Amino acid sequence: MHMTAYQDDITGSTTETSPSGPSVAIIGAGMSGLSAANSLRAAGAHVRLFEKSRGPGGRMATRRTDGSTFDHGAQYFTARHPRFVSRVAGWIDDGIVSEWNGSIGVFESGSLRDSTGATKRFVGQPRMSALTRYLSDGLDISFNTRISSINRASSGTWRLHDDTGQKHGDFQFVLSSLPPDQASRLVGDNSDLAGRISNVRMKPCWALMVAFDKRVEVNYDGIFVGDDSSISWLARNSSKPGRGDVDSWVIHASAEWSDHHLEDEKSLIQDVLLTGFKKIVGQAALTPMYSAVHRWRYALAENPLNHGVLWDGTGTIGLIGDWTNGSRVEGAFLSGESAALQLIEGIPS
Repeated sequence: MHMTAYQDDITGSTTETSPSGPSVAIIGAGMSGLSAANSLRAAGAHVRLFEKSRGPGGRMATRRTDGSTFDHGAQYFTARHPRFVSRVAGWIDDGIVSEWNGSIGVFESGSLRDSTGATKRFVGQPRMSALTRYLSDGLDISFNTRISSINRASSGTWRLHDDTGQKHGDFQFVLSSLPPDQASRLVGDNSDLAGRISNVRMKPCWALMVAFDKRVEVNYDGIFVGDDSSISWLARNSSKPGRGDVDSWVIHASAEWSDHHLEDEKSLIQDVLLTGFKKIVGQAALTPMYSAVHRWRYALAENPLNHGVLWDGTGTIGLIGDWTNGSRVEGAFLSGESAALQLIEGIPS
């Protein structure tokens, strides 16, 4: 099976062709799923995405309140691989991505020190979710649809079932961008993939979002926490391009602490993380005008794979995502793109 792809190597834009290739179901409309879908659609495939949430993006998420925005999932991304560097350059030209030039510090042993360095950090503009909404434009996506099982039809194609009992299909190929636990349950006995990913574990993350009526006076816009602490990272979200004037912050708990307190009450999580935030910025009297927490149950792979995409023995079911390719936003994008390119070339392996 071969298809013809039309992709601009600099901008990442695509030239639409009439669907003439195989049918592909993609489960999950996060970065890897959207990347795969755009490459496959440009090559003439029939592509349909299924997303359990009401919008695309996964952890490339933003919460909005009156006057404030919070990128409460992925904080920023970097670009190292030449293919991804060229895509980012195109997104910048399109006004969807900007470089975040915030000053970065490290909190260790009770004190702050500079750690800005030369790393280029990029964010969606005016919010992180703008990038995945841009990538989802024109795609066939069924939102609020949780796929609960897949089954092989007598024709050899795949049929998907959602949790309302509705059937979707038939598809020649299925790509799943779900976390490994969920992907394992989904593929079940249909392939050999479940056993191959059984050791990959995703760790959770509690995120605290706070906004203040006056600027928090600290010299850094992002701070890594190096001590053994409840907090691993905090960022002045309002320092990112296009975020507005209200001083808003996102505080991420450490993976270990989040794991230990996964089922705790939100009020307890909020109190602990706010106390830790005040200690790090050195302002015990801070009182936020807005405060909320969000739990990411599957935030970061403890032991990510570096396969790009994993195919089952038949070459018709593939697993993609950040956890299959190094656990970064860039890895997620390249994972989806790699799956699409292998289908285009007809060499799933």
